Amino acid sequence: MTKNAYPLEVALEKLVKEITRLIRDFRKFFFTIPKNKMDKSIFIMETMAWLLLGVSLIFRAGRW
Repeated sequence: MTKNAYPLEVALEKLVKEITRLIRDFRKFFFTIPKNKMDKSIFIMETMAWLLLGVSLIFRAGRW
């Protein structure tokens, strides 16, 4: 940031940095695949259950 930056630019830059940090932390927390074989199979079963639930809600809302 330059020395003559407007306060709005400084605040916007801080906001963008905070949002990107939050997105990165969210991704690390929810989308980390475990290394253990048993944990990985549980992760895949849970993920498939959530995906199927989401698809069924989309079809239900569209009344297909």
